[in-house]
Amino acid sequence: KFENGDQPSRNVIDLKNIPRLAHPHLWWRVTSIALVMCSIAPDEVGRSMWENHPTLQALMKMTTSQKYRFPTADCDEREKTLIKRREEELREEEGNIAELIFMPPLKKTKKPR
Repeated sequence: KFENGDQPSRNVIDLKNIPRLAHPHLWWRVTSIALVMCSIAPDEVGRSMWENHPTLQALMKMTTSQKYRFPTADCDEREKTLIKRREEELREEEGNIAELIFMPPLKKTKKPR
């Protein structure tokens, strides 16, 4: 119910009941800890993170080169093009997901004959 007592229509989404989809402050905290762990144990942790986590790999490149841009400075043109294309695809996918969450398709109703 709304404050004025009206009932919401079926197409209205109560934003208070949608779970938070991202926690950027936690992501950055965990990423910072992971980078520290990589520097403390580069042969074990660092190698594993480098091989299995491309985002951490990019952050390691940025911190060691002191060039904080993405794609990283060591990418060639082909890699940059692939990265930019993938980012565009992900942005479009995120937009589609947000559209489904916040503007779900209307249910078709049968017309009486």
